[in-house]
Amino acid sequence: MKDKESKKAFENLPACVEEYIKLVIKKMRWQKKVREDVQAEFIAHFEDALHECKTNEEKEKAAKELIENFGDAELIAVLARRAKKRCRPLWQKLFIRAFQFVGIVIVLFIVYFIWFVSGKPTITTNYIEVANNLGRPTADESQNAAPLYELAAKTFDQQEYKCDSDYLSKSFYEVNQIDINHIKKWINQNDATLNLIAQGTEKPLCWQKIKTPDSNDNAMLSVILPHLSGYRRAAYGICWRAYLSAQDEQFQKALADTLTIYKFGQHQKGTRTLIENLVGISMQNKSTDTIRTILEKNDIPNEFLIPFKDKFTKIINAEDFSIVESFEFEKLFIYDEIQRSFVKSRFGIEHIYPKRLSVLMFGEGGNCNDNSRQPKKLDSLFRYVNLMFSFQNSQKTRKSVDEYFDFWKDITIATPHTFKACDLNSEAYKVIDKNILLRLLSPAMEKIISLSWRNRISSESTLTIVAVHVFKKQKGYLPESLQELITSGFLTSVPIDPFSDKPIVYKKRNNDNFALYSVGLDFDDDGGKMEISKDGKPDMWNTKDGDAVFWPVEVFRQELVPKNFSKS
Repeated sequence: MKDKESKKAFENLPACVEEYIKLVIKKMRWQKKVREDVQAEFIAHFEDALHECKTNEEKEKAAKELIENFGDAELIAVLARRAKKRCRPLWQKLFIRAFQFVGIVIVLFIVYFIWFVSGKPTITTNYIEVANNLGRPTADESQNAAPLYELAAKTFDQQEYKCDSDYLSKSFYEVNQIDINHIKKWINQNDATLNLIAQGTEKPLCWQKIKTPDSNDNAMLSVILPHLSGYRRAAYGICWRAYLSAQDEQFQKALADTLTIYKFGQHQKGTRTLIENLVGISMQNKSTDTIRTILEKNDIPNEFLIPFKDKFTKIINAEDFSIVESFEFEKLFIYDEIQRSFVKSRFGIEHIYPKRLSVLMFGEGGNCNDNSRQPKKLDSLFRYVNLMFSFQNSQKTRKSVDEYFDFWKDITIATPHTFKACDLNSEAYKVIDKNILLRLLSPAMEKIISLSWRNRISSESTLTIVAVHVFKKQKGYLPESLQELITSGFLTSVPIDPFSDKPIVYKKRNNDNFALYSVGLDFDDDGGKMEISKDGKPDMWNTKDGDAVFWPVEVFRQELVPKNFSKS
């Protein structure tokens, strides 16, 4: 059918014209409809030029002259194609240009993606060695308490009888006689091991080498601290030994054990990881809580309290409650991840290393199908794609790390009360706002700094409570104010509450009772009332309401003492 139509179209033209037109159309390489239109135009043109010819010979001769005047068929095809392009409708031109632009973008994206996922980071610094050198003081190994602590932690695992950690972690007000029997058995089994901790606290320094489970893996994020679980068990055990010793009126031993735990916690602080610092703070808080409980439960003579107060005073006066020293150590974790998360090309151009980023965002192996991570899967995936085009290079990232920790260094100098109206986390995140790597790795410093201030006021308040008891036993009455303790030489200074920037609140109730408290995290004096949590337990550091009451202890906790509890 098509052949018949084609022959009919050329029936009035010489064969040379048909051949020429078909060659031109073939060379155009254009859409079928356009080629048909061009062919019709050529046929009409030749028919008009040859219609006056009388014979076939005249048509043949005139046709050849016309073809010769037209010129090369391929050139004519090119010119025809260009002419048709110029005659396109505007919408068609825009559509074609847009399609071409999208195609170019896709090609460039593919090229960029191939570059983005290629290469591996170059590890230039072993930050585990740097960290170990940073945390290693210039001192003889004989002054290091760590070997004794590590030996104690290992010994716990070798004991045949293991007390369930639930028993040891219970407060003095939550146990029953069965619990006490378990705890006593554990203490008898581990008494010599607990004494290793006491020996360690007599040494002036403590430093430990951090390491990874795999000797071939020197990534800081692979560092494990398995000894901390043993340390935690030891701290609970010694606190219980102190409490039970006081129940047996072995006051010197009981008070010595509380100082052991305090100094044990002190050894976990300093130029170490933030986790170790937090464990140290927890130990010290456990120690001061034990001291207050022992004072509340027992009538301890001054012959034991005065030497204890003097020792405790020296320890606290020498204590650095700030956690600034840990900042330089903690930065090494992020520095190490920076060198593991960036790839530098031979031309010095950097890009994020996707495989490492997947580990940080989704866990080991980049498994984003983990159910616990599902709610954040799409958000993380979006940030991952966004990183391909908006990441900071390693130098800017490292600079942001320094700025982030410098910001928090300035904050640690001031008390929480100073910044009570500020959203410190929002201000800090402005430094690292567009850097997903830092947002993944940066610790929540505001809460950590608050914990360090709570640790300070808890320790100083406990010392003040001891001083009040010593004063009362010596004078026969309670001081009217804390200033009277200083005048009498029982206290060197009045603790300043970091949550009010005023002296800690002391109230003499009567000749035998007093209250000592901080206004707490709500920065408001609630008259010495401590908030009670939903489960009926006192919540000393409630963010919504209530004060942090250090004394009295019994007033707010007596309802927790089990009825079947006995000193035996």
